[in-house]
Amino acid sequence: MAARCSIAFMVMASCLSVVVSGGLPGDLFAHSVSSKLRVDRDTTARASSDFGRIVAAAPEAVLHPATPADIAELVRFSASSPSPFPVAPRGQGHSARGQSLAPGGVVVDMHALAARRGRVKVSAGGAGAAPYVDAGGEQLWADVLRATLEHGLAPRVWTDYLRITVAGTLSNAGIGGQANG
Repeated sequence: MAARCSIAFMVMASCLSVVVSGGLPGDLFAHSVSSKLRVDRDTTARASSDFGRIVAAAPEAVLHPATPADIAELVRFSASSPSPFPVAPRGQGHSARGQSLAPGGVVVDMHALAARRGRVKVSAGGAGAAPYVDAGGEQLWADVLRATLEHGLAPRVWTDYLRITVAGTLSNAGIGGQANG
């Protein structure tokens, strides 16, 4: 009797693990980004909650990209998959409603691109063109401010805490005006 219960439990547990962890297409792990994907419980648990622990949702994997091309490949794969899955960028996990989470999908750890810090490009405009900033998601808002101030500009809108990552690329995002105005 005990052996039957034990076998039944193992069968049930294996079915549950397929439902819980079977959300990503298997051929994702055949792509070049597969070596940068982590599926271990500790890594996915760290990416399962926002900074304030208000919203929680477990991803199936976490991508530690070496370049923005790795992120683009993951997004293209999801978009072209018969079963697209969520992909979310994550800096420190600051988000209003869990935008840094990807339930059943892949969280992109933007800290993995930290070696690229300082890659903030500012166009001061001119000749009728509006000023803009191009900043990688791994950049801190403090880096964006520093770069724009060098051109006498500042973002019109931003977060109240500058030590978090942009976690997305800014382009034509309301950068302009005088830094002291």
